[in-house]
Amino acid sequence: MRIIPSFIEDNSPPGERVVFASLQNSRKNWIAIHSLDLAPYNRNRRTEIDFVLVMPEYGVFCIEVKSQKDIFFDGERWQPKSIKGSPFKQALDARYAFRRRLMDRSKSKYGRIPIVHCCIFPHSNFSFERNISIHSFEVMDRSLYESYKTPDEFCNALSGMFVKAVEFDPVINKLSVPIPSEVIDDIVEFCYPVLRRKPEKTTEIQRRQATLESALQVQQKPILNLVEHNNRVVVEGGAGTGKSLIGMEVAARMAEKGLRVGYLCFNKLIGNSVAKLLGEYEYPNLVAGTVHSVLLRLMDIKVPDEAGQLWWEETVPEVIEEKLTSPDFSSIATFDYLVIDEAQDILARPALWNCVKLLLNDGLERGRFLVLGDFINQSLTTNQKKVNENLQDLTSISARWLLFENCRNYRNIGEVALTFSGSNKDTWSGYMRHGGAFDDWDFYPYKDNDDQLESVIACIQKAKDNGFKESDITLLTFSSLKNTVLKSLIHSGQVIEKAGELDSKSLRYSTINMYKGMENKVILITDVVLSPQSLELDRKIFYTGMTRATEKLYIFCREASAKALNEWIKE
Repeated sequence: MRIIPSFIEDNSPPGERVVFASLQNSRKNWIAIHSLDLAPYNRNRRTEIDFVLVMPEYGVFCIEVKSQKDIFFDGERWQPKSIKGSPFKQALDARYAFRRRLMDRSKSKYGRIPIVHCCIFPHSNFSFERNISIHSFEVMDRSLYESYKTPDEFCNALSGMFVKAVEFDPVINKLSVPIPSEVIDDIVEFCYPVLRRKPEKTTEIQRRQATLESALQVQQKPILNLVEHNNRVVVEGGAGTGKSLIGMEVAARMAEKGLRVGYLCFNKLIGNSVAKLLGEYEYPNLVAGTVHSVLLRLMDIKVPDEAGQLWWEETVPEVIEEKLTSPDFSSIATFDYLVIDEAQDILARPALWNCVKLLLNDGLERGRFLVLGDFINQSLTTNQKKVNENLQDLTSISARWLLFENCRNYRNIGEVALTFSGSNKDTWSGYMRHGGAFDDWDFYPYKDNDDQLESVIACIQKAKDNGFKESDITLLTFSSLKNTVLKSLIHSGQVIEKAGELDSKSLRYSTINMYKGMENKVILITDVVLSPQSLELDRKIFYTGMTRATEKLYIFCREASAKALNEWIKE
């Protein structure tokens, strides 16, 4: 029998290993596909098929294998407790998800192929008296499995179970002719991209890891070892210390081990960017995006047109928490490993943080995670008290690592960012990028919008004259997008697009708040108007906005507010 992939890893569950061996040594002309993860096609819910058997003379068999001993349903939940939900429901849901995907691919080609499911418990006897809703053709327990003396006897028993399942289901008809070889090849081709373990990528993975490790700094490298030996790790560091880069690499490495991994962040732009980058690895067991987008997709929640702050902050968390406390639902929604980036923004929202904790397969105290955040400066987080409380809970059960080296900004830009924001001067112990010049940053007072527009156009042209492309330049408005120089800039004939357009070759724009976690070579901060009533928040906005610049930074400030900036510079 041909098995894809052709080997099974040592850390695979023992039940899967013995079934793998039985299939591998059979003389059947079947194809067995091991470890198929259909989560990307089922709202990112845990939808795994341990073995997909393509049996030309019968159809497709979706098999769920459980390695535990003494498996039974006690009337309330499945035992032992390591089984999160019904194995039979898990197998049924996976079968339906698999069939839906085939039908989407070609109903005419696959519509007549019978697809059924079963469970195999190689190490546990199963009592039908205690589980009366289960049919005999749905399960092969230890006593049956051990009664078959050869791999071919085992496969013949599977054939018999398949035939009985088809006969029992009035919707399914048995095959009249064997599945053509070209259709079988097409099924295999369909399955291959959603395999969790991809041996052919070993060289590519090793090359990627070597490239990254050569780029990491002395402070960053130990984190990769730290997560290998500690289930729970908290990494703290200011803007530009490389937290997101490390988080993405850890997420990829955990997915490569076969774990179901979630990469969650708060900001939409960084969430979209990370989802695209990690998506290139094609790991079906790796889910990435903003915490809201992942949760809404998992729960199949539609955002109403009239959704307001109350809906986001109260209604949604209540619905999510209710679903995640259901054993059957949590078994398909939880993750084996979570990477939580921009954690300060999530910890500041208790209802949202409670939902994230429920996504951990074994809960907060026993689960596995990497939490990354800027807890030193708190960035634009408003509920600092709640952040500190939740952070204290995390650090009490986690290994902790501090990052102090700025990997993004030149010293001139980093130091003025700390000055303008009033942040801790010890945020960064040093700067990885050496060089820069006295004119890496500047600020321009303006009288009115026309005056600001003239200065902005001049700075854009100056940047282009110095060799920067339009896509290297991002305009960040200090406040909302309603009252900004952007409209005047567009009316002047300048092509400018939202920063969310990742492949755009034009100038980009965003608010500072929405641009958290992102960066660009040239940053123009426009429409700076300081208010004595919100000066503390304004200074935090400066920290976030200014630290986005890797090469050049220009600030456009109304004359009435320029005095405060001059005072901060003198300080």
